[in-house]
Amino acid sequence: MVDKAVIFAEVTRRNAVRHDAQLPPLDLRAEFNHAVSVALWKEGVERFRDEMPRIKQEVLGELREHRGADFPQSVGGHWMVSYEVSRRFLALLADHGYHRPTPRHHIVYGMDRAEAVDGT
Repeated sequence: MVDKAVIFAEVTRRNAVRHDAQLPPLDLRAEFNHAVSVALWKEGVERFRDEMPRIKQEVLGELREHRGADFPQSVGGHWMVSYEVSRRFLALLADHGYHRPTPRHHIVYGMDRAEAVDGT
């Protein structure tokens, strides 16, 4: 279970360290929400980690049915298995209410930096 009091104490401790170093303060709400979402995500991954071998066997069985009993023999084949296992694991987590944490900042990488900062 996620202990929000411990998370809040850690965020305020980090903010105090920033204050002592004469750095700008943290956005406490954003930092706290992000830390809670990360803790919940880790809880979900840990809770369902034992499902990974079952999912992998399921994926291998389906792919070998279509591509042959010796699949995967290539790097691309291993990548395909890994991708599908990850996709199904994320779907399993989402079905149980565990969603990947979003970034705590507003900058979207891949955009022109000035565009992201201006908002234009």
